[in-house]
Amino acid sequence: MEIFSLMLKRHINNHPRFQYHFGCKPIKLVHVCFANDLLVMCHGDSYSVRVIKSALDEFSACSGLLPNNPKSTVFFGSLSEEEKSEILNVIPFTTGKLPVRYLGVPLIAKRLSVKDCGCLLDKIKSKIRNYKNRCLSYAGRLQLIAVVLESILNQGESAKGKAKVAWNDVCRPKNQAEITIRILAFAASIYNIWQERNGRIFRESKRSCDEVFKSMMEMIKNKLLGITANDSLAVRDIERRWAITCKRIQY
Repeated sequence: MEIFSLMLKRHINNHPRFQYHFGCKPIKLVHVCFANDLLVMCHGDSYSVRVIKSALDEFSACSGLLPNNPKSTVFFGSLSEEEKSEILNVIPFTTGKLPVRYLGVPLIAKRLSVKDCGCLLDKIKSKIRNYKNRCLSYAGRLQLIAVVLESILNQGESAKGKAKVAWNDVCRPKNQAEITIRILAFAASIYNIWQERNGRIFRESKRSCDEVFKSMMEMIKNKLLGITANDSLAVRDIERRWAITCKRIQY
């Protein structure tokens, strides 16, 4: 999204007639990203929409990512049917109606009240107060609350009676050393894949799969060398497998 932000900013600067959404011009706010969702806003005229569409087309040509028209929604405010038709000819998205909810809460300009979040609170209470959960220990209830909150943030789209994650996997003992390795591996893979993608597109450079994998391993190893940890079997096992010596916490 950083690349798209730069492209969008360049297109807006090249078109002085572009108009920002009401209240967004002082901070030059055009788009907001959250998780896998992108919210783009502008004044309700076809010219401004075409500027945004040109930035989207350029980003699609570079990345290969295209907007999913059936899953994309456009919202209008105080526009005539003729103006709406002109904009829909530029971006053939589904037309939505305001007010709209996102992740269970309404998208409004004012501060959210308890009433606005009532549906989320009701979902949490209904799952926690279930009779099957009354026999859980205190630690078990904490784990249940964490799972409920995570499932609600994931919009609760799983089928009825089917959990997204097995309960045995959720409640398994957590090895901090193993978690650290997985986090470092995930971060290294994302970084190197993104670097390789930018190199092939913008610098016409290309590395082999072995070279990318070697770079990932070196990055993980260097991060592990900078970690200070307690002396434990898990830490010694990591040192043996990675051929390193971690710093120890001094008491």
